[in-house]
This record gives sequence, C-alpha cells and structure tokens, in this order.
Amino acid sequence: MNVKEAKEIIRAGAAWANWTEEQKEAMRVAYSSLSAIEKIKKHCVYCEANEHTIRPNEILKLLED
Repeated sequence: MNVKEAKEIIRAGAAWANWTEEQKEAMRVAYSSLSAIEKIKKHCVYCEANEHTIRPNEILKLLED
C-alpha cells in the first residue's frame, strides 16, 4: 500500500467509523506522519534531480510547514 492509499483509508474511516477519541487522535497522528513522508519524498526527488544532498535542517523545515 502506498502513502496516498493509506491517507484515503484514514479519511474514509474518519467519515464513517465510530472511533473512540483515542483512535481519532491516533489517526490524526498517522495522517500527519503520512503527509510529512510525502513532503520529504517530493523534496528528495528535487534533490536527486539537482544532485543536492538533503540536509537534516531541510527535513525539519519541511515538517514545520
């Protein structure tokens, strides 16, 4: 399963599932984490195309946005 599919499943579950507050919070954390992964992957594609090494501070900046 790829990141996009996982995010779609979380969104769908949020719409109809009878989750507890704890489960809802877990899904929010999972969704945020998956979004961060997408941002990092997009940046890595940019880095590869421009022969640029990704730096830890760049990753942190991506996660703050």
